[in-house]
Amino acid sequence: MKKKYLLILLCLCFKYGQAQTFTDGTLSYTVIDSENKYVSVKYNTCPAGALIIPETVNIEDIIYTITSIDVWAFYDCSSLTSINIPDSVTSIGNYAFSYCSSLTSISIPDSVTSIGDSAFSSCSNLTSINIPDSVTSIGDSAFSSCSNLTSISIPDSVTITSIGDYTFYNCSSLTSINISDSVTSIGDSAFYDCSSLTSISISDSLTSIGDDTFRGCSSLTSINIPDSLTSIGDSAFYYCSSLTSINIPDSLTSIGSYTFYECSSLTSISIPDSVTSIGELAFYHCSSLTNVVVNWQTPLSINSNVFEGLIL
Repeated sequence: MKKKYLLILLCLCFKYGQAQTFTDGTLSYTVIDSENKYVSVKYNTCPAGALIIPETVNIEDIIYTITSIDVWAFYDCSSLTSINIPDSVTSIGNYAFSYCSSLTSISIPDSVTSIGDSAFSSCSNLTSINIPDSVTSIGDSAFSSCSNLTSISIPDSVTITSIGDYTFYNCSSLTSINISDSVTSIGDSAFYDCSSLTSISISDSLTSIGDDTFRGCSSLTSINIPDSLTSIGDSAFYYCSSLTSINIPDSLTSIGSYTFYECSSLTSISIPDSVTSIGELAFYHCSSLTNVVVNWQTPLSINSNVFEGLIL
């Protein structure tokens, strides 16, 4: 008998635990707050052309407000060319527009506070995007492989504290970016293979640069590292073959392995006494490096291959 009642209870929990969904026109929605009448745009049969998401929908004489775009909502909608997101939306879910390969433009309203992981990844025809002041978080790989993205603006008023892993990975047409003063860390591979990136403005509050962060940024000629930085990860500037100069601030304590590997245009570098460790092959084959200034009172113990391939 107990098993029978338990089965009935489980069935009731399953029945009433299901979110209410409905379709209006070309879009489907899920009720996320029945009391306040909030809905999210759920996974859809892919629309084509230009899409305008309404701010509200009327279902059986009840007005629902659209406050979010759900995970996978427009995933792989390859015929979607543009989209208008209403001011009522506060979040864009993971993979929401991933692989929308014909999407050329998108307007993100000031109401949006979060952009999920891979939200716009592989939108290969997206050329520009504006991040509104309201955004406080951008997920990992959010714009990865947006190969035609040439510019992106992250204003100083945006309170993002970190740029996640692979955020702009393989954005091969991105030429410049301004990072707001609120950013304190840049994740692993955040700008990996941004081969057209020539300049980047880094905030004064940045404390760490992750592994492979600027790896393969072969057009990057110079970068100013703020005094707040304490660590540079492994392979952070790996194969930045056009990098001619870089300043290392007194705040830096470690340089990772392969950090400046194959930076063949780097001519000189000064390493402050604050640096207590340098990883293996950190300056491997920096073939133009002819001047290295170190400021330690006592020689630092480093691997014999740190400067391998150099003629000093």
